[in-house]
Amino acid sequence: MKVLYRQVLIFALTLVVFAIYVATMPPSIHTGDNGEIATAVYTWGIAHPTGFPIYTILAKIFSYILPWLDFAFRLNIFSALIGAVTILIFFFILKKIELSYLASVAASLSLAFAYTFWTHAETIQPYGLTGFFFALVILVFLHWLKTRKEIYFYLLPILSGLGAGTHITFLLVLPFMFIFLFVKDRKLITLRRLFLFVFIFLISFAVIYSYIPFRANKFPAVNWGYASTKESFINYITQREYAEKIGTRSFGSWISMLYEIGRLFIREFAWFGSIGILLGAVNAFRSNRPIFYSGLVVIIFNILLLGNYGNDNNIVLLWRYFLPSYIIMAGFLGIGINIFLNFFWGYKKDTGWKILFAFIIPGLIFVSRFNDLNNHNNFLVQTTMNNILRIIPPKSIFVLSSDTFLGAAQYEQIVLKKRTDLIIIGEGLFDSRQWYREEKKKEMEEKGFRYADNILDIVINNQNTKIYSLLDSDSLKKISNNIYPEGLIIEYGIKNRTLVDPVEIKKLNDQFWQCDLNFLQDKKLDKEVLNKEIVTLYTIALNNVGVYLANNGFIQEGISYIEKSLDIRENKIALYALADVYGALGEKEESWRYKERFDTLKE
Repeated sequence: MKVLYRQVLIFALTLVVFAIYVATMPPSIHTGDNGEIATAVYTWGIAHPTGFPIYTILAKIFSYILPWLDFAFRLNIFSALIGAVTILIFFFILKKIELSYLASVAASLSLAFAYTFWTHAETIQPYGLTGFFFALVILVFLHWLKTRKEIYFYLLPILSGLGAGTHITFLLVLPFMFIFLFVKDRKLITLRRLFLFVFIFLISFAVIYSYIPFRANKFPAVNWGYASTKESFINYITQREYAEKIGTRSFGSWISMLYEIGRLFIREFAWFGSIGILLGAVNAFRSNRPIFYSGLVVIIFNILLLGNYGNDNNIVLLWRYFLPSYIIMAGFLGIGINIFLNFFWGYKKDTGWKILFAFIIPGLIFVSRFNDLNNHNNFLVQTTMNNILRIIPPKSIFVLSSDTFLGAAQYEQIVLKKRTDLIIIGEGLFDSRQWYREEKKKEMEEKGFRYADNILDIVINNQNTKIYSLLDSDSLKKISNNIYPEGLIIEYGIKNRTLVDPVEIKKLNDQFWQCDLNFLQDKKLDKEVLNKEIVTLYTIALNNVGVYLANNGFIQEGISYIEKSLDIRENKIALYALADVYGALGEKEESWRYKERFDTLKE
């Protein structure tokens, strides 16, 4: 009866975790490449390398459930389900290494409410599925070692091949298993097993990745890299187009990255959880060397893998790639909690006190993370995209450089079937990717636009078409005789075209900026870099409108817009602009006041 009760309890807790994820997830797409991935899944398409085909396939199949819900919300639910099941698998891993029931539950809940794990469990990303396969392979691996049944050994390379179809960080499970075997019982490492593992793994990997060229030949709406030929497929899965990001990190960047990783590791389980992790790691070194060394190798390799990918600009996004390390750290935390409970048991025989003590760490982690990760009312991307699209007239060209909004625009046009009249161009992709230019050529010809191989010639070839961008575009400025801030976007006055009357620009902005901006006052948006970028977009846009109006004779109206920018967030751009405007008006005292604020503000 006691065993049954415990089994029912852990499954009930898994359902509770799933319910929490669903209750706190965004209502649709979120920041980053959420929009791109959701659109790729919707079209049975191919997202950016390495494509995570197993995620695309499983998420698409799952999306047929609850068809009346927003498509992106269905994928968020899929992430929540994967996250909750991963927590259940992790619990059984901890039981395999003979931790107590309470310690296993406490560590599993600590992982469930850790910052990165929770984030991946409520948004559209393949990383949660990476964690699922990472944990599942470890569980099967430990079960094979315990039972020595060869069927479980043959299952390992199959699952590993599938897991490799989620993200490259999944492959960290391979050194985990090798080091674990090497330390525990190296006799199990035989040439026959190595050959069989590699052979079955490659077959499994090939089967799941055959999705890429198969679907590329069907030309879905999202078809990154057009990986239909042998050469293009190899370039795709090896991330050839990202070669400039690999192995280019400077020594100073390494130092910055290691500092950031240390900060991220502490943030993940909070400082009190970090103490438990250190205690558990020390204990594993003393009494469970296979766990210690294999876990340590995963963390070290995770750092080295990501250290060789990216540069200073990518450091702030590193947190999303450390899920394998966090699973290992949660295992060490379970060992640490087990030690605490055994120590506590020596003083308090009451089981109630022991349960209370076990849930302190996961409870504190939950409380410390809930507000930051509760996104059930986060319409930031949706609202901003709607604000952008509602001001762009039909049959226009819109140039974007933001991954968040390029993906959101794809989602609007392809999934929601909105604003399909627009030509939306990703500036960076268009400049650097031949396959993307071919994709845009086909789209423009179908919509009656005249194509060219660079954006400037596209503008020149489409003389009667209005051109917009999000923030400034240096390339478009080259052929512009004026720029007109209109809401969150900029219209380019192309040379030899009639200038737009500033009165019309003022009227348009007065109408646009009547929209409710109260949602931007939530300071928790500043804690996540991509959310903060969107908030910054509003402050810059308001400043641009204010400066334009002030330069065109609407002084007080311009000042009012710049002050609205400051109302959202104190920012140097607006402070500098106000100091400049008041200086031009001869109000030196007021100008000096803003200059002082500018000098003291740290950004």
